[in-house]
This record gives sequence, structure tokens and C-alpha cells, in this order.
Amino acid sequence: MSQDFEIIDFHSHYIHPSWTVTTARSGNQANRERWARINRDLSDRDALVADIDSGDIAGRVINSPTAFIEEADGSFPEDAPARLNDQLAELVATRPRQLFGLATVDTFGGEGAARELERAVRELGFKGVFLESGRGQLLINAP
Repeated sequence: MSQDFEIIDFHSHYIHPSWTVTTARSGNQANRERWARINRDLSDRDALVADIDSGDIAGRVINSPTAFIEEADGSFPEDAPARLNDQLAELVATRPRQLFGLATVDTFGGEGAARELERAVRELGFKGVFLESGRGQLLINAP
């Protein structure tokens, strides 16, 4: 199929295999099974680039949401955003013209989150940020 434009998938996720993905821990059986299938691909680098290698798409914009590693109470390790960003930057570096990373920050993390975003942009080269729009009763415009 000939096309005059490149297709970039703008909604892709990656979680390094060192993390335990927690999304399949809650909900009904069907929901847990669905998330278990999805979770297998979240850490699979080959699955992430298969559509690129086949020529179906030109690239992917990838992020690593903290929601995928949260405990039941919504918490995650304080250093998680920095670790997720470092791991994603490592992956993006393997295919810099095909994979594009978005920084992960704790949307509700105040100054520490702002510093991590600055690091992710200046040191890791990310061009954008992925923000969770809510956590519990907090929405993105919370103080």
C-alpha cells in the first residue's frame, strides 16, 4: 500500500521488565484476564517495534504511566518517575528516529516533580510529558 505520509502511533506504553505491573490485581475476573494479556506486551520491546519493523507505522510515541505500577492505595515508590524515565530513555536511544519518549512525573508531586521534568527534558532529551489527570479525589488542577 502506497501512502504519502508517515503514521506515528501516539498512544503507546512501555514498562521495563524490572517492574511489577499492578493493573491486573483488581476488578472482576474478565477485567483481570484482559489486563494480564495487556501487561505481557507492556514490557515486550519486540512487540513495541513489530509494527515499525513491518512497515505498518513509522514510529511510536511512548510513555510509562505510574498508574501501571501503583499499589491499591494509588501509591508508588518516590523514585519511580526518575527510574521510569531512565528506562524509557534507554529504550528510545535504541531507535531514536522511530521511538519518541514522553517524560513521566508525579502530577501531584510539587517541586520534586518539576525538577524531574526538567531533568527528563534537559538530560534525557524528552520533548514532552505524560501527566496522570487524576489520583483518587485529586484532579490535575489540584493545588
